Amino acid sequence: MDIIRWDEAGRICDFKVMVRPLKAIHLLQQKMAAMLEQTKDQTKA
Repeated sequence: MDIIRWDEAGRICDFKVMVRPLKAIHLLQQKMAAMLEQTKDQTKA
């Protein structure tokens, strides 16, 4: 699902693309977790 908002003039003012399909959400979660671990490890050093 994508979320689009328009202003009073009919122009797009906000556009969000939601992640799909479910397989992609799981992959994104894994990648984000790995990035957060790296960041956490870097702040400890």
